[in-house]
Amino acid sequence: MKTSVSVKLIGILCIIFGIWGLTENALFILLKTTDADPLAEIAPELQKLLNIHAVAGVLVAAFYLGGGIFFLLKKPFSLNLMYAALVISILFAIIPVIIFTVNPVDLPFFKLRFSYGFFALTGPATDLALLVWVFLISKNYFKPDEVKTSPFLKPEVSRKLSIAGLLCMFVPLSLFGLWIFAAEQGSNHAESLEVYRSLLPSFLHGRLASVFVSLAFGALAIVFSSMGLKLQGIGWKILNIPVLVLGVLLVLLNLFTMM
Repeated sequence: MKTSVSVKLIGILCIIFGIWGLTENALFILLKTTDADPLAEIAPELQKLLNIHAVAGVLVAAFYLGGGIFFLLKKPFSLNLMYAALVISILFAIIPVIIFTVNPVDLPFFKLRFSYGFFALTGPATDLALLVWVFLISKNYFKPDEVKTSPFLKPEVSRKLSIAGLLCMFVPLSLFGLWIFAAEQGSNHAESLEVYRSLLPSFLHGRLASVFVSLAFGALAIVFSSMGLKLQGIGWKILNIPVLVLGVLLVLLNLFTMM
């Protein structure tokens, strides 16, 4: 696999995992302010420990996300930043699992958040695989990008793809905005769903039709904006990075609604 392709895949995967980590830990923190507090039946000492873990998780995920973005941008510090982000993520995932495996807490919440056995190693194993992958391509990371000779990725084509990515982003963003509006109009989920469907054309009235459309256009936005990251000029980076991050976030959100 060409180095340029590996860089894009690693960067995009880290952005996806970083946003997922941010969302997971932020939701956990927000639950503390509601009646659905998952720590209500846990000893205060453990509550404090898990609160610290959630806040630290937001910071680690943000660092991980930044590592993915800068890895795509190929800054002088990008390689070291990626190494640091992956190592910190591995340690952050393994240490709590070791602690709660040695001192198990028999509560469903703990088994969900700190799964034991094979599944507990899935995240660290993925990070370790990415770490090895980064190391293997590190010697060629800063070399001229071999795909730049391809006519498909000439600057004018990349600029058109960047604009196309922005236009694609408007589809899932608009559908998300319509759902927020519908949710405010209805008194319950069923009413909100009826309002939402009334705002859409008939071919999007299917159970998951709008979700699939959002996924498709969100994926296109991610691909097109990642191709435009190599364009020179701060304006193109200001355009492509938010589209890429927002695209990943909306794709994850739509995948979550399908569960």
